[in-house]
Amino acid sequence: MADPAHAIVVSRDGDDLDLANNDTHQLVVWNPPALEWRKAAVAGRYQAGERLVNAVPDTATIGGVIRCMGDTWDDVDDAVAEMYLALQQFEYTVTVTFAAVSETYTECQPAMIRPATGQRTSGEVRSCFADFEIQIRCTPNIAVEVGS
Repeated sequence: MADPAHAIVVSRDGDDLDLANNDTHQLVVWNPPALEWRKAAVAGRYQAGERLVNAVPDTATIGGVIRCMGDTWDDVDDAVAEMYLALQQFEYTVTVTFAAVSETYTECQPAMIRPATGQRTSGEVRSCFADFEIQIRCTPNIAVEVGS
């Protein structure tokens, strides 16, 4: 079975960056967001439990592991720099597509980015790739758009 088409596209001025293009960036792991809630409740001294008075979706966290790669270590460094620049914007949009199902996350905040292993190994350097764990906080997305 062939891998389903997928893309992780980060909006930016000029041209967008696909973090799953399999040329300079490759998707290793993707973590869809959990739906979490910011709640307000009241509890009375003589009342069992609490009463929910307000609940709104909380800021979501998306991310995973992205591999930056190239033919030389200079190419890898260029891919890493491009990823850092795209994910350190103050506000941007990320569109995630897996097999014609797209989710767009808006109002994304600067991402947390760190080497996936905590260091660069000699195997990564010889093979001209580096893996990075990313976490992006964004506005929660309830609906999903299905392509035809």
